[in-house]
Amino acid sequence: MKLKRILHQRRFFKKEDGAALIELIAAIAILSLVVTSFLAYFIQSAQTTKSSEEVIDATYLAQQEMENLYSISQDQTREEVLNKLRDEYGYTETADPKKTSLSRTLNGVNFTLEIIGEDNTNASASEMVHYLLIGKRDGKTEIQLETVLSLKRGNPDAP
Repeated sequence: MKLKRILHQRRFFKKEDGAALIELIAAIAILSLVVTSFLAYFIQSAQTTKSSEEVIDATYLAQQEMENLYSISQDQTREEVLNKLRDEYGYTETADPKKTSLSRTLNGVNFTLEIIGEDNTNASASEMVHYLLIGKRDGKTEIQLETVLSLKRGNPDAP
């Protein structure tokens, strides 16, 4: 009886030769498809996180630059502000005859400060100056801030 049972079991296994291997290969294939799809989500998430960190860093630096601009513009003329930006903050003048534009690089972000408009129409002791700060990294604009500041009216012949 035992012998018949052992022989019957061997025949049973002989009929399924390779079935376990095929099942294993199918399971590995399905598992690899699932893991690959999750891997794509993880890669996309890492790229999004890196991009967000760069924008946050650029925004923080731009806010600092605007605060610096605000603090040095208190009771200063336009020319005094431009001189302080050049001398104390390392801005360099860009070669554009149509507008006053200064630039500097800070932590990999290229900042361009443009004076895009001035109000010289009133006769008060101050003038309103419109500043635009653009931060770019690798040619891509990451932040753009603008403000209007009141400056002491200086020599009308000053640039």
